Amino acid sequence: MTSYMRRDVRYQIAALVSFWWSYQGELPNEGHGVTYDISQNGVWILTDAIPHVGARIQLTINLPRLEGSRRSARLEGEGIVVRCKKWGAANDNEGPLGFGASVQLHAEGFDDADLLTDQSDMAPAPTYTN
Repeated sequence: MTSYMRRDVRYQIAALVSFWWSYQGELPNEGHGVTYDISQNGVWILTDAIPHVGARIQLTINLPRLEGSRRSARLEGEGIVVRCKKWGAANDNEGPLGFGASVQLHAEGFDDADLLTDQSDMAPAPTYTN
């Protein structure tokens, strides 16, 4: 059995996400889903449109509006798919269906540092072991 520790703390946030990917010369594809967790350098997306590991990805995450705020925030980024889990996969104990991507995210309309580091009221997402 192998276990691993993530470098960054992940926060469980359910936010709508749109993403686009291409893989080895294929035509670009589009998908939609909901984030399961987000960190400063990665994201897990719940979806049935699962890109191949190694696919380049661009995404837009529409964060829910914070209580007392007049507007919601949006994160945009690009990166690479590093892990995926499809229906009927042998790794059923490794978390929800979807894919994980290593991404560099930036906030639209907010200071990146404030949005991604001041999360003292959020609980970290669970860590899965294999």
